Amino acid sequence: MKSYTILKSFPALLYAALQMPAPSARRALHYRKNLEALKHMPPGLIENQHTVFWDGVHYGYCPLFHRDFPASKNFCGPAAVYNACLLLGLPAGPVRLAALLRHFERKGIALRGYAGTAPSALSRYFRELGCRTETLFGDDALRPEAFGKEYRIFLATVLKDRNRITKGLHSVCISADPCGFRIHNASCGHVTVFPTLPDAIRNAGHDGSRRPPCSLPVSVTAIAGAARKKR
Repeated sequence: MKSYTILKSFPALLYAALQMPAPSARRALHYRKNLEALKHMPPGLIENQHTVFWDGVHYGYCPLFHRDFPASKNFCGPAAVYNACLLLGLPAGPVRLAALLRHFERKGIALRGYAGTAPSALSRYFRELGCRTETLFGDDALRPEAFGKEYRIFLATVLKDRNRITKGLHSVCISADPCGFRIHNASCGHVTVFPTLPDAIRNAGHDGSRRPPCSLPVSVTAIAGAARKKR
């Protein structure tokens, strides 16, 4: 791997190194609790993880403080994958989402949930499904026509604020339609549409304030091809 590629992909590589699964007993407990809680989940795509409903869903566990993390705080990665699965025509609903959360608590969760989910785990999930994927790192993903026109679904993980890395990461699903590029589960909490994919990526971490968007892409994965049913 060339040195400049390593530099651009460093945040994603760092998160990959931070992967630390939740304890197996806690994963099993969360799966049972989440199945019950998700019986009342809103239908369709997940567009705002910050609503009160998602406080009752668990993702990750901190043994030091014996604390379960509420999904509203850290499950943007699994939410992006769930949304992409729906857009690919895969089965949806409580069982599917509970299984996704359990899967990423085992393979992909960073620091047992404190740091969300490693971006590499999100793209790996779709490769294991048999989808064709293409991943770009850093500003490479902002080039016009960076991805081929056959791609209509994207997973984007961004630094919310390139000037303040302590703001953390946010992962979203972006879909292309005749109106433009639509961000699902944006940081601002509502569906937003932009004319180009780079515009959508730059705004994925924007909180809806008057400050101009300044998200920096960590990694963007384009997804295409038929997927197999899984988990």
